[in-house]
Amino acid sequence: MVAIPIFDVIEVALNTLFEVQSEKSLNALTKAMEHENLLIRIKASTALINSHVDVVTKEKAIDILISLIYELAAPGSAMRSEPEQALTSCLKPLIKSGNEKAIEAVALLLQNKNSDIRVNAAITLSEINNDEALEILIAALQVENHYSDYLWNEAVDLLEKINNKRTVDFLVTILSSNSDSLKRLAAEALGRIGSEKAVNALLQALQDSDVRYKAVEALGKIGSDKAVDALL
Repeated sequence: MVAIPIFDVIEVALNTLFEVQSEKSLNALTKAMEHENLLIRIKASTALINSHVDVVTKEKAIDILISLIYELAAPGSAMRSEPEQALTSCLKPLIKSGNEKAIEAVALLLQNKNSDIRVNAAITLSEINNDEALEILIAALQVENHYSDYLWNEAVDLLEKINNKRTVDFLVTILSSNSDSLKRLAAEALGRIGSEKAVNALLQALQDSDVRYKAVEALGKIGSDKAVDALL
């Protein structure tokens, strides 16, 4: 019989309490915000930000997470990887709360030594039109390609939504990546954006057997005369 890590069990329990949304379950999550275990405090606070609780409880949850982000952002932070990952997953709910102090706290993570944390913070802040975050995100993605598929999907989805010259130009550069999966991801996004600026790069991508099919699809979606002529 395979032993399930205790924190996986705790996470399932907290998620279940969140889904129930009863007075009793929300009271249990509120108590869990005071738990001695850091991971439990983070998970409970994140759940409560997304819950239908009173303003005071929600503000308390936000304040707990803000203080932990400051701890994570501090030079020489000794926070372990599990709480780091849990804290990173709470960034979107914090930003969506509209709390100005939360936005300032997340912005501190743009300078974090951990590249995954930087990219997560940049993705989150770019969603609220933070130009500095967008530039940091693109800069980070240009020099490092070890990020998980999940992070790349999040980043490309965001770049597609923003859809300006800067993001289209960057997506075009990904077509020259050494990663086949990233090239296909970029081609799909460029097809959905439908920018004629991507046509020449997609035409070149037709020479690459690993991305050719996605490039053809993208050119078909763009549908300009130049794109259609290339497909005839």
